[in-house]
Amino acid sequence: MSAGVRGLRGVRVRTALRELRADGALLACMAVLVGVSTLMVSAGPALVARLDDRALRRSVASAAEQGLGVSVTVDTLGIDASAAGTPAHAFGGFASQLLAPLPGWARPMLGVPSIDIATPFMPAAAPGLATVGGVAPEVRVEYADQVPGGLRYVAGTAPPVDSPGPSGVVPIAASTATRDVLHLTIGETVALSPGTPGSTPATARVVGFFQPIDTTSPTTAAFWYAHPWLRAPVSGQGPARDGFSPLIQRATVLTSAGGIAAITPTASAAGSVGATITFPLAPAAMTADSAAALSAQLGRMTDPAFDNPCTPASYGMPEQCGPFTVARGGLAIAADVKPTLDRFVTARAEVWVVDSFSLASLATVALITMFSAARLTVGRRERDLVLHRVRGASVRGLMAVRAVHGAVVTVPALVVGWIAARVWLVLGSHGPQSSGPGPGWLLAAIGVAGLVLLPGLTWARSRFRSVAADPAVVRRRRLVVEAGVGILAVAAVVSLRSRGISGLRAAGIDPQISLVPVLLGTVGAVVLLRVHPVVLGGSLRWARRRRSAVPVLAFAQARRGPGLGAAGLLVLVLTLAGLVFGGLVTRTVTGAHVDAANEVSGDAVVQGRGLTPAVRAEVGAVAGVQHVIGEEALWTPGGGASPPVKTIAVDVKALMEADPASRLAHLLTGAGAVPGAALSPSDLRVVSTELGGLSPAGPFLIVPLAAGSDPDTLVIDGPAVSESELRAALPANITYRIQTRRTLTDNLDTSTLTASLALVANACAALASAFALAALVLELLAGARSRGETVSFLRTMGLRSRSATSMLIVQLLPPAFLAALAGAGLGVLIPRLLGSALELRAVTGGAAEPVIRVDFATTVALGSGVVALVLLAALIDSGLARRRRLGSVLRFDSR
Repeated sequence: MSAGVRGLRGVRVRTALRELRADGALLACMAVLVGVSTLMVSAGPALVARLDDRALRRSVASAAEQGLGVSVTVDTLGIDASAAGTPAHAFGGFASQLLAPLPGWARPMLGVPSIDIATPFMPAAAPGLATVGGVAPEVRVEYADQVPGGLRYVAGTAPPVDSPGPSGVVPIAASTATRDVLHLTIGETVALSPGTPGSTPATARVVGFFQPIDTTSPTTAAFWYAHPWLRAPVSGQGPARDGFSPLIQRATVLTSAGGIAAITPTASAAGSVGATITFPLAPAAMTADSAAALSAQLGRMTDPAFDNPCTPASYGMPEQCGPFTVARGGLAIAADVKPTLDRFVTARAEVWVVDSFSLASLATVALITMFSAARLTVGRRERDLVLHRVRGASVRGLMAVRAVHGAVVTVPALVVGWIAARVWLVLGSHGPQSSGPGPGWLLAAIGVAGLVLLPGLTWARSRFRSVAADPAVVRRRRLVVEAGVGILAVAAVVSLRSRGISGLRAAGIDPQISLVPVLLGTVGAVVLLRVHPVVLGGSLRWARRRRSAVPVLAFAQARRGPGLGAAGLLVLVLTLAGLVFGGLVTRTVTGAHVDAANEVSGDAVVQGRGLTPAVRAEVGAVAGVQHVIGEEALWTPGGGASPPVKTIAVDVKALMEADPASRLAHLLTGAGAVPGAALSPSDLRVVSTELGGLSPAGPFLIVPLAAGSDPDTLVIDGPAVSESELRAALPANITYRIQTRRTLTDNLDTSTLTASLALVANACAALASAFALAALVLELLAGARSRGETVSFLRTMGLRSRSATSMLIVQLLPPAFLAALAGAGLGVLIPRLLGSALELRAVTGGAAEPVIRVDFATTVALGSGVVALVLLAALIDSGLARRRRLGSVLRFDSR
């Protein structure tokens, strides 16, 4: 027979059951704490991961609207039209061949590719073709298997999918704007000359005219912005002839896959025929958990060592890449969407740093609340433990009984919490979803705490102490413990600062950063315990100078020990630190969004071609527009081997009208060209940083806009300007990119990652406040009997019943105010302590690390809320004491 069973002989089963019923309320409280903690741990990380999925899919969809994906460019010499019936079938097979080296899980994340093949511009000739000053227009033939929004043919038909017959006439279709400008007709034959001596022109026949169905959605707008010549001819300077460059019209026409294969040999004599296969990412097939691995695979695709899909050929001979004949090395793969994935992975890691802190603080408060409930449960039976020991019960037997109580409470609560979390997650599931970090070790911690606390505290309370501990030994032990906690806190902070964000996981509760709030909160509680007697001494001296006896009695009783104890102070400090830290981070992110929006050159920026004086006048007449400043991206040739310099031309006259005190305008008026390094950020207020990849950190020049030239960017001042009204004022035959500061701010504020950060911070704050209130009430209930005895003695000497509540409130005010100061200070100090381990640059969308914004009014309000929380706990405790009449009469067993 085991020692536990032999120990149970001293404790009757009926007595154990009676104790279980008597402690039912506290054990139910522990069960609720275990269940809620299990639900939080099991469902919380997965729900946050699903918000991350939404953020990733939104970012990927936005990138796809901008035409970003995995692009494969082929320098085409010829196209094999005999494979699989038509080149279109061969294009699909080649696209699958390109993805073959990727692992199976990554291939579904790349969507249906779009194929775009375009010839160089070639001089066109036809009897009725319109010319500019006797100069023939130039026409480019293009094959595009996907046109976002689609096309509507108003005359004729689309180019047939079959290859041209023996005559070799290429069918083409043009837009109605191209028809009107070039004077094209259905059935007209156009000769396209490569422009090289001895070359034979290609013959094309017009078979139809089309109009875009939709050009307003983000996807279609991006397509037409990248294909301006397809929608309407664009005038520009042609090749130099006799010392000058004449003005010519350039247009693009569509053809079929067979037509592009037929014209490629002729067109390649005029220049490079570029084939681009673009794989967009498929947002519905992606999860946040796979973003980092997918980014690594896309980076591997761009590596020259990536499996070459081209058939090897003899040295110097062309290669065969699927249906394409290309020059050696004429295939290149670029992962244009990879920076989007990398930014998301970095932003997700930054968010999880904050989430780790919030969740760790919440878990610690929950565990302390469970400890308070278990201590109160065991403390209420302290005299029963002594009685059982006197009757011969062993410590192991008493621990076994409490272990059974703990199992009865913990195991069902764990099961119910886990099942509730599973049901919650299953009900909200759809499509592939991230599972988030595994909650195994957190569930184990909750389960172990629920099973061990009751028997462990029973062992601590049931031991006989024959000799009291020496006070000097107790002080030394306390100093050792406090020094150890301080050293651990310093070491954890130093380690995090040295490791930085790069050493943290992309998602999940990082164990090291989870220890930081616990250790710092413990240090704060230790400091409070040291400061508390000093504050009470001063408060007692102040109270003695007053007429009321309540403060004197309250502070005198508090000097024997803090009314809340170490656990209560730790709960208050951790809760308030978490609240302040979450609010501080949220405010910093929101403020940084405003800063990022302010980096836009003006209240609105319009980019596109054909911004003539008439167009600028129409834009200037839009309601809310105050000033319009034109800019143009240029390239200044470098000298010798130096690369060309990025240059931006600014309309100095418009700039001077908008801001007469502009230092940039005065410098341009005098010097003619100003290097970017000589200007401050305020000087560059109206200079667009979006043109040609221009970066304020890189070398660039600013020059005056030449008279008579049309800019390609308009910077608009006017906070109330509307994007829809601006678009209505612009020409309909050209697609423009419009970016407003207000839209950018809204997009940043509505980011799902930002919402995830705010949701976790708010949810953890609400749960932590509830747990903290429960912990405070439990801590006060633990000392209720002792306070009731004191009050009963004082009432025999004339103390009124209402004064008992006042005594408790006065007794708790000093530790409450100290905890509020320590928690608020710790919450403000933590971002500076974490240093490089807390970065929010990717979340805020700014180029620089955002400035930490401390809202002192909110911090004071949160501190006041913690004090109010303590007062609420005191009122609840007083109400329970009155119901139990603890302070009404002297009891026989009062000490």
